[in-house]
Amino acid sequence: MDSSMKTWLCAMLVVTWGSGLVACVPPRPDMDDDGPSHSDEDGDGYCANAECSDGSEPGDCDDEDDTVYPGAEELCDGKDNDCDGEVSVGELDEDGDGWMACSSGLLQGDCDDGDDMVYPGAEELCDGLDNDCDGQPAPEEADNDADGFMRCEDDCDDADADTWPGAPEQCDGEDNDCDGTVDEDVTLDADGDGFSPCDGDCDDSDPALDPGDQDGDGVSTCEGDCDDLDPYVHPGAADVCDGVADNDCDGVTDPSELDQDGDGFTVCDGDCNDGNASANPLGVEACDGFDNDCDPTTDENGDADGDGYSLCGGDCDEADPGVNPGAYEICDALDNDCDGGVDVGCTDCDWRVPGDVATITIAFAVATDGDVICADPGVYSGNLNYYGREVHVLGVAGPHATVLDGTGTASVVTFASGEGEGATLEGFTITGGGGTYGAGISVSNSSPTLTNLIVEGNSGTSGAGLYLSGTTATVQDVIIRDNSATMSGGGVYATWDSASLSNVVIADNNAYEGGGMVVASYSSHTMHTVVIADNESTSYAGGLYVASDSSLFLVNGIITGNHGGTYGGGVYLWNDATLSMVNGHVVGNLSDQVGGGIYAYTSCWVLLSNTNISHNTAATGGGISVSGAGTSFTNANVWGNAPDDFDNVTDPTGSYGNLSEDPLFGDLSAPDSLGWDLHLFTASPLVDAGLGTYIDPDGSVSDIGAYGGTYADQFDRDLDGWYSWWQPGAYDGATYPALGWDCDDDDPSVRPDSGC
Repeated sequence: MDSSMKTWLCAMLVVTWGSGLVACVPPRPDMDDDGPSHSDEDGDGYCANAECSDGSEPGDCDDEDDTVYPGAEELCDGKDNDCDGEVSVGELDEDGDGWMACSSGLLQGDCDDGDDMVYPGAEELCDGLDNDCDGQPAPEEADNDADGFMRCEDDCDDADADTWPGAPEQCDGEDNDCDGTVDEDVTLDADGDGFSPCDGDCDDSDPALDPGDQDGDGVSTCEGDCDDLDPYVHPGAADVCDGVADNDCDGVTDPSELDQDGDGFTVCDGDCNDGNASANPLGVEACDGFDNDCDPTTDENGDADGDGYSLCGGDCDEADPGVNPGAYEICDALDNDCDGGVDVGCTDCDWRVPGDVATITIAFAVATDGDVICADPGVYSGNLNYYGREVHVLGVAGPHATVLDGTGTASVVTFASGEGEGATLEGFTITGGGGTYGAGISVSNSSPTLTNLIVEGNSGTSGAGLYLSGTTATVQDVIIRDNSATMSGGGVYATWDSASLSNVVIADNNAYEGGGMVVASYSSHTMHTVVIADNESTSYAGGLYVASDSSLFLVNGIITGNHGGTYGGGVYLWNDATLSMVNGHVVGNLSDQVGGGIYAYTSCWVLLSNTNISHNTAATGGGISVSGAGTSFTNANVWGNAPDDFDNVTDPTGSYGNLSEDPLFGDLSAPDSLGWDLHLFTASPLVDAGLGTYIDPDGSVSDIGAYGGTYADQFDRDLDGWYSWWQPGAYDGATYPALGWDCDDDDPSVRPDSGC
């Protein structure tokens, strides 16, 4: 074998060991230049040249190592023991730390051949690893409290998650930051306010915030007290007028301390409306819906002097109850009636009570016929008997402010000695009366004048409000309400007389019969603009009882909402009685038995012209029921009564202009009928449907009902001196006030000069 072949053979015979050294095996002496040796140098049964056998086996890749031969078991020695050209992965030193992964005998292998800091016998480091491959990390490398730090990383208490190097100090008596000092950051008083965080100081950099409570209000500055020297200043405190801008510490100035409308007054200064510059303690009252002077006793919507009128109700002097729109102009250099004129058309007072004499009774003792006794506003107790005197007794402030209060056992006022029309009672509320006949006012065999009166709250046997017997008295502008009779005529009882009633309201009275009014025993009355409403009887006639040879001529009458226990919810006629009704309404009355609207019995006559009968109810004869009586209908409307319109009456619809149509009233929703609006819609079939005999105030043909015909424009139910509007349709606020038409005829404080 020449030298070049030997050199090639040397290069091919490479043995790799754990140290990484490469050795060239020189040619054996028995090799000649003609080929490899055919001997087995290491005695492992294989020669370097496979041809040393029969040529079927590969050659020994290291014939000097008997652990290396084809098919040998791989050992942990870094050699290619089985001569397959590869060393086992476990026999490599991947991380170059001098240790293989495999182990042999007592020789331990590298437990992490990817980390050169991990091998058998290596030094343990503070890295959480098993550096020396003994099967477990060092105890000091554990993080037992899971705070992210190990003992070897200077965690001074590996059982406390609040303790680790750099942790914030807490008030717990521990060295939380592991610097060898306990609570040093929180026990200090950094801001010098006498409190440390461990004492509850919520901000140890601000001396104004600490847990102390210097003013004893139970709240510290740390709890939000913005002034710990004032016990009235703290969160939740009431905003009070104390000059402190922010009592409740909400950061907002107390509104009461501000002048928000710029009028020079705050709420604390008495400004009752700090959003309105015209309202303040020095403001002047005006009818603008505000309390301008911040004095509730003089507010325009109040009645400071108790005369029944407010400033915006037209009272021009809220300090004097004798001055109001309902008062009488007397000769005293004052504008008593608030019409802008002083003593215009005034009444001379011959006697002033209590100015000249103490009582009305004493004034009677000294007065002569024709004298005027003027009673100032107030309540006068006792009973007044005219004893035939033609004296005018005047409540100068009107009935809302001047009261005659009886003893409860006798009539409050009595006319029984032939008094004439000069005997006048005017401008009073009559109440508290009792007795048999006429608990409020008793008139017999005389003809006095009764005007501008309210008769209420009286109780007697008959005619609890007003008793008329053998008289031609004049009764006008009178309200008779809330009186009670045990027998007849809760409001009015009239017998053997021919008194004249105009603009009279009879409402909310009650009696055994004739809850509102009884016309009895040969009486003959003419009445116009009379309202009989919401009265009640336990027997006959809830509203009006016309009896025994009596007659009543009623023009522009309203009979509504009355309740009769047996016969006649609205009207009952008995024994040759006659009712003539022109331009009227009988609406919404109730009888428990017969005749919801009208019931007539035995030789009576019911004569209806331009009159509407509707919305009445009874068990029988809801509208009109008669028994042995006659009826006459001309241009009358009978409609919508339950269960029927007529009982024992031939239906006159279609003849003599009679109708059966929905009248189309304004509003019937109020609980009491006095609050109903009985004005007709402009589309009502009753508009201009009356007889040409009766003409509306504007000259047109009369409307059927109370607001049509002769007296349609003369209803003044609240006695405020202003008549209700009468034309069909709703109140026209643009034009009707100038005509003097009242928009609310039940409230004297609402009139064309105030509120309409």
